[in-house]
Amino acid sequence: MLIMLLSFAFGCSTTTLSGTVVDASDTPIGGVVVRTEADSECSTKTTDAGTFTLECAPGDWTVLFEHTDHLSVVRITTLTRSDRVELTRTTMQAIPTEPGLHILVNNRFEPLPSASLKRTTINNGTAKQRAFCVDSHTAAPFAAGRAGTVTMLADVPPNWRAFRMDEHGCAYRDAKTAEGHWVIDHQDRPALHTDRKQNGVVLTNWEAAGGDYFLADWAGFFVPVESDADTYSGRWIRFD
Repeated sequence: MLIMLLSFAFGCSTTTLSGTVVDASDTPIGGVVVRTEADSECSTKTTDAGTFTLECAPGDWTVLFEHTDHLSVVRITTLTRSDRVELTRTTMQAIPTEPGLHILVNNRFEPLPSASLKRTTINNGTAKQRAFCVDSHTAAPFAAGRAGTVTMLADVPPNWRAFRMDEHGCAYRDAKTAEGHWVIDHQDRPALHTDRKQNGVVLTNWEAAGGDYFLADWAGFFVPVESDADTYSGRWIRFD
C-alpha cells in the first residue's frame, strides 16, 4: 500500500506524526512497530487502541508499519517543521493462520477451496485428443469479485499456475497427430509475478480478465491426485 501525502519541508526541528492502524474489519491493531526508514531513532509501537504518535525531524519520510501477524505496509509522507501530520487510517492485512492458497478479496485474504480437473482422452488410431476440464460435479467456482490485478498469498513459493478456462470449462486441451506430434489446442495462461516475501509467506500478483480460471497445482505439469491418474488438483475461481 502506497499513499502519497504532499507538503513542503522546512527547517530541522521535530514535528509530530500520528495515526491509527486497523485490520480489514476496522479493528485496532496493537503492538505494530511504526518507524521511519532512514532514522532508527524515530520509532514507536501502536497502543491497544491502534494509535501511535511519532516525533520526527522534518523531511520526506518512508514510514514502515510492521507486525508479525500482518503484512507490512509502506507509506510516504512529508513532515513539515512545527507541523502535526495526521495520517488517514492505515489498514494491515492479516496473514492467514491456515496453510494453502489464499486470494485477496475486500482487503482480506480468503482461502480457496479445492477443485479438480478431469482428463478425457479420445483416441483415433495413432492420433488422440486430450481435454483437462473442471469437474463441476465435485466443486463450484469461488466468487473472486472484479477482474483486474489479483493478489495471491501462499506459504510456499508458487507451485501453481493459473489457466483461463474456455467456454467448455477446459483449462487445457491438446492433441497428438498421427505422426506423433503434440499440438496445444487451448492454453490461456497469465504470467505470475512473485515480488514480495514477508513473515514466511509469498505474495504473487497477476492480471485476470472476466471469466473462470483454474489454479492448478503444478510440478512441471498438472499434478494428479493419488487415487486417480486422470484427476488433477487445484482451485476454481470466477471473476465478474
